[in-house]
Amino acid sequence: MVTIILMCCCIAAGCNNKIESNSHETAVQDTSLSGSMVQQPVTTACYGMMNASDTVRVQLIILQDSVSGSMTTQYEGKDKNTGLLVGAMKGDTLYANYTFHSEGIQSVREVAFLRQGDQLLEGFGKVVEQEGKMVFAQPADLRFGTVVTLAKQPCQ
Repeated sequence: MVTIILMCCCIAAGCNNKIESNSHETAVQDTSLSGSMVQQPVTTACYGMMNASDTVRVQLIILQDSVSGSMTTQYEGKDKNTGLLVGAMKGDTLYANYTFHSEGIQSVREVAFLRQGDQLLEGFGKVVEQEGKMVFAQPADLRFGTVVTLAKQPCQ
């Protein structure tokens, strides 16, 4: 619970501060059950893709294996989506829930990104609706980098 609260605070702080570098590392104090203070590194990283017709931007705040952040997508012929990411790193892969607004409706869908060097490769596969959100039917069968490849860029 402390981790989630800290990440929300980091998101709020990140919205008001311009970050000049490709990634930003800071330390957050975390109080364990024993009451001792432990420094936990927090990393902020931004990725994006822009071409003549499509734009995708992702800002991630990473605290250990927990990840939060924001994502904006604008694909040609589709409505712009802007929302929050909350998830976890499993090895080099981020699995997150993307809560976004489109056409005045809030929706949730599962997203996955494979981190390769300075790139995030979005994963695609068959999805099903489960408890009001779209989730991957077979996460092990995801295909990465076939449609969206995001390059690391300075955070704005």
